[in-house]
Amino acid sequence: MKRALILSCFVLVFGCARSPLSLDREARPGRGLAQTFVRNNVAQSTLATDGSSLFFGTRTGDLFSIDADTGKKHWRVKLKSPIDVAPCIQNGAVYVGTASGGFYGLDAKDGRQKWTYEVPGEILNQAVVLGSKYVVFASNDGVLYALDTNSGRPVWTYRRGLPDRLTIHSLAAPSADATAVYAGFSDGAVVALRDSDGTEIWKQELRSPVKFPDVVAPLLSMDQQLIAAQFSGALYALDRTGKIRWSLENGGGAASTVAVGDKLIIPASEHRLIGLSSSTGEKIWTYQTPEAVLWSGLAVFGDKLLAGSYEGWLFVLRASDGTYLWKYDVGGAVMGAPVIHGNRAWVLTRKGALLGFSLRG
Repeated sequence: MKRALILSCFVLVFGCARSPLSLDREARPGRGLAQTFVRNNVAQSTLATDGSSLFFGTRTGDLFSIDADTGKKHWRVKLKSPIDVAPCIQNGAVYVGTASGGFYGLDAKDGRQKWTYEVPGEILNQAVVLGSKYVVFASNDGVLYALDTNSGRPVWTYRRGLPDRLTIHSLAAPSADATAVYAGFSDGAVVALRDSDGTEIWKQELRSPVKFPDVVAPLLSMDQQLIAAQFSGALYALDRTGKIRWSLENGGGAASTVAVGDKLIIPASEHRLIGLSSSTGEKIWTYQTPEAVLWSGLAVFGDKLLAGSYEGWLFVLRASDGTYLWKYDVGGAVMGAPVIHGNRAWVLTRKGALLGFSLRG
């Protein structure tokens, strides 16, 4: 705890003069100062936002809503078991699953529970809302569930018949557009499902040259493409019929890809970040850190790329060419991607600290 406080002061005093970021908020929304600095307090949950508030869960089952301007707590509700995934916020509601298989619909304003639905498996990742009708999520019983957003009643399910889990925990959220849901699985398959009834439109088997073909990165819809990364490091661009447009054998990683104009920025293996052409997959730039890092998530502000790592570093690069600008030790593993709100970037650490950085230029 002392280390984190000293670090905060150090960044404020010594980092402001040259840095593109400046730490100006630090919130600890748990039960007292020391409570949030419990080992693995946040578990696998990451930050989510509805544009005005920040949301995240903890291993103790607490779900927080935080003001995105000030870092002050709006509300906290207690669920029955650890929250290991990012909440989904849509149309004034928060949807989130727990490690015991409970899936909840809550009011985003006050955290009031509207409904709950139980599944026989752990909820694996962030849900996605289809229009305003259905909310879709994955469980390690090998099933995708679509529930009615108003009542929580099941609308349809899709089962791949996998033996014990859908994909690696917390890393492969479903994606959706106006007509279909897209999901990745632990055997390397990507499927497109009709949003109204969950029937399969197409399926593409992504081959992996090594073990762990799990489709781990959330699928990114861009230029009529789906970008699917595998835990093995392979990266694929698919068109909306499931046809492979291009692939990169060692381009992927567990964290999600982001888009900057006509480029994709990939958190890759061997502590690299790679800028690619989204249309061809051609490498535009590569940045490699001097130390080993495992990327947790990326965010973009203007022409600046913010990259968090599980080693506790927040890197700042120029997104256009990968030029290194700065890095910070935030005092704990960065959980997921930073969240951009106005001129501030919010970063959540595994220890439960929520840090707000003013963004410059």
